[in-house]
Amino acid sequence: MSSYHIGLSLGGALAFLLGSLLPASSQTADCSAYDSAVIGGARGGADYSPPIPDDMLTNDKIDVALPCLIRAVKNLKAEIKSPDFGEPTRGRFNRATGAIHSMMANNEKNADASKRIISALRLSDSVDAISALSFGLRGPDYGSRLNSLVILGNIIDNTTVCVPIDHLYDPALDLDGDSATKGRANLFGVIAVPAPWANKENYNAIARVREFWARKVQQNEKLKPLADVLTNIGDRLSSKTNINRNQSLKEAGLTSCLTYVPKWAKADEWMKDLPQ
Repeated sequence: MSSYHIGLSLGGALAFLLGSLLPASSQTADCSAYDSAVIGGARGGADYSPPIPDDMLTNDKIDVALPCLIRAVKNLKAEIKSPDFGEPTRGRFNRATGAIHSMMANNEKNADASKRIISALRLSDSVDAISALSFGLRGPDYGSRLNSLVILGNIIDNTTVCVPIDHLYDPALDLDGDSATKGRANLFGVIAVPAPWANKENYNAIARVREFWARKVQQNEKLKPLADVLTNIGDRLSSKTNINRNQSLKEAGLTSCLTYVPKWAKADEWMKDLPQ
């Protein structure tokens, strides 16, 4: 994990200095109340109604609420296998991610609370949770896309960036529809965040997917709007402050992306060095 992180929020990009990780006890909290709230009861719809009550999202509950909510997102992974997940899954996804987004937005100007929120989410996230959020980034529902973008933009790092990179190889993103267009932009926005401090394998994977889409942009006029995005990622990869690009994830003690099995990326090219 890097020593700092650039996060995305409603107010724009923020820099969060990571505080110490939460105590192990926060990982064993009783999540039953949050699980019930995420389900939404008999009237739980595909939107945010009924939202998770505000008194369950106060700052004194950060150490319990956020691990429970990100776990709820992770548990939806089995139901979310495409961007077009519908009711009741979308309702559960929107309530869980909407609550996380709300806690982040409410503390946008509170640096200490923001650090605690990011630490709580990163301590509890997983490739399964990031996979569900990556599908949320690509879906037809605005609320799902917004929540996923804000959350991923703040917590994505060397332990999880491989997931949205893999999503960018999904052939469905070649289409011209609204979901594909916005999904491409959102996924690239997320992987651009850790690019300046990506470790070797993730650095290679970001560079490879950038080249993959650069070739598509040259071949398809409709993809031209991605050119500036790809230029930005290239600039971020070239950052002279990146001290991690030659350090393997194994050397850094970060193994989750090393064991991640890509769904769309070619296995024989995944994370390998670009040809010179």
